[in-house]
Amino acid sequence: MAVYMCSKCGTLVENPSPPISGGCPAGGNHLWVKLCEGSLVFKEGLKPYQCRKCGALIYCSKPPVSSKCPAGGNHLWMRL
Repeated sequence: MAVYMCSKCGTLVENPSPPISGGCPAGGNHLWVKLCEGSLVFKEGLKPYQCRKCGALIYCSKPPVSSKCPAGGNHLWMRL
């Protein structure tokens, strides 16, 4: 599975393909960014990462993509 985040509202979704973009609470459509192959919950073989800016916590097989943090600029991922 892949982990996606909307760069407008910060919603996190675990999905095999890009989620539907309509209905962003921040207005208009979601702007999905694929952060990594991983999960929103701990699974064997995945490492926890948390963004120091927006607080998102995800579990990835490799370091997540840093672009388009909803808090502005790029994510600042810290491995926990």
